[in-house]
Amino acid sequence: MLLLCSFKIKTILGRDFLNRVWLSDLKRCFIERKMNEILITEVPAKQQLSSSKEDVFKVNYDFLMKTKTYEELKCMASDMGEVRLSKCKSKTNLCDRILNNVQYVPKTIAEADIEIKNKQTEDLRIRLYSQTREVPNEHQDRPCLEFTGALNSGGYGKTSVGYSSCIAHRVAYALHHNIDVDKIPRERNGNTLHVCHGKGCKRTCIEGTHLELKTVGENQFDDKVRDGCTIEGEKNGSNKITEELALEIKHSKGDGRTRIERAADYGVTVGIVQSIDHCDAWARLPDKNGEVSDTSKRRQRNSENYKKNKQKVLTEKECEEALEMLRNKSVDSEVIQKKVDTVCWLFKGAKETYMYVDFKGIRFTGAHILAYEATYGKRDPESKNVIRHLCNIRGCCRPSHLAYGTQSENTLDAMENGHKQLKLTDDDVRNIRKMDSSLMHIQIAALYGVSPTTICSIRNGTGRTRVI
Repeated sequence: MLLLCSFKIKTILGRDFLNRVWLSDLKRCFIERKMNEILITEVPAKQQLSSSKEDVFKVNYDFLMKTKTYEELKCMASDMGEVRLSKCKSKTNLCDRILNNVQYVPKTIAEADIEIKNKQTEDLRIRLYSQTREVPNEHQDRPCLEFTGALNSGGYGKTSVGYSSCIAHRVAYALHHNIDVDKIPRERNGNTLHVCHGKGCKRTCIEGTHLELKTVGENQFDDKVRDGCTIEGEKNGSNKITEELALEIKHSKGDGRTRIERAADYGVTVGIVQSIDHCDAWARLPDKNGEVSDTSKRRQRNSENYKKNKQKVLTEKECEEALEMLRNKSVDSEVIQKKVDTVCWLFKGAKETYMYVDFKGIRFTGAHILAYEATYGKRDPESKNVIRHLCNIRGCCRPSHLAYGTQSENTLDAMENGHKQLKLTDDDVRNIRKMDSSLMHIQIAALYGVSPTTICSIRNGTGRTRVI
């Protein structure tokens, strides 16, 4: 086994670097590890195998004599606390004085690496938790550890790991789970993961048991519920049934009755029964087996459904079935709109709203999307273009009233039909572009009653580009 000599000296690495990493045990291990690497490179292999202290002394003496100047050796001796350097008139005396203070501890490189990592972790743990104070939290078993150190612009604690700046609660999560900070999972099923705080915790909390990995959607929803922005249950203004009735409906799933029959028995709509079955509503209530639905799984299912929808290509038979289904569930409009010669097909009677539609187990975000793809073929999933309504009726799903175009064309359609009003006319835009460049954006914005950002985009040529 390869034996190496560890040194408690500022030697081969150079003075400027070692001045930053001197004295502590952790930094001593780091210096020793670097010294070992240099010895392996520059000291002959036979001499590395020396196991006696005398042999190691001779190897290192020869090494220092060949590689270091008198001034470098003098600096090394000074850093070790040897103040009486005036008596050392030669490199020989300096080398003797330095090596007499060396602590000889044979070890392998692997052992040195493990020791370094353990001491780094312990040093980080002590440094992080020394900047905390306990804060009671009635929602958790243990009190919060509020970070009292520096905060970033978002209100989260920040600390350093090595020479990198890190968020304090991410470091705390890594220490709690005995992993490196850069090894924290950042993705799950295509969704970005964040280290999030539990109920009742502030952003400065770094208690490991209060931290968990969540997706952005889960974190935002939990934060809204926790902060009172989202109200659950009977207190919600849009709620139409009691919690007792919702629990009864949830437990009736799978009892042999259809949703229509269950809705009639409980005196509610089919939509309410369906939303409870799918855990889109009252998801926090347990089912008849006592299990609470995992909202993350529901969001994952919706995400997978959306991806499947983007990749699904309808067959010729499915296209015919889709158009027939849309026609049967639509009613004719009473008025023929501009730009079209026929009446609109209002899906489920809707006129001013986009209606979701399920077909072959896939949910389309609008009936008009299904109608377009069943007639004209699959859209490019990577394209930013949209399906326009030439009739300007959002609930229409008649294929002849649909066209593929850009978002700008869609906006123009809305403007021509009076659905979107612009604060600035085309003449106003032309006048703004002709104004003296010495005028500030804020002055022109006050004159026309718009924001300075709008004026800036017009004068820079990035806004209202269609106006010449």
